[in-house]
Amino acid sequence: RRCAEVAGGAFGRCRADPRDLHLMSDGRFRDSSGVVWAFQQFDAPDQLNQPRGLCFDPVDAVIYVADSANCRVQRFRVGDREGETVVGGPSTKLVCPQAVALACDGALFVSDSGTDRVLRFPPIFG
Repeated sequence: RRCAEVAGGAFGRCRADPRDLHLMSDGRFRDSSGVVWAFQQFDAPDQLNQPRGLCFDPVDAVIYVADSANCRVQRFRVGDREGETVVGGPSTKLVCPQAVALACDGALFVSDSGTDRVLRFPPIFG
């Protein structure tokens, strides 16, 4: 799940329902049907976890990616493998970002399905 896989990464269709998971003593989770789930973290600057929407800014030559499971929006400069968190992260306003759009003035709009909101963030330069 490296950032190079944004355009064509394979993602499993089987997903755990977080309301149905029970924590086991070894740190894994079991659902009501007996399936055991072990989750890995993909939260490094060059990794994405359930990337959803993206948009390209031709002025600054950057790609913004809604990194849903990491509750953040990552910005990647064309040719770079590592992104930077521009919205969200550990102390976040985002729960599950799904899509990103860039306004003419550089403001970033993020739809967050986890909170049923569309948020506007001021232009991010640099």
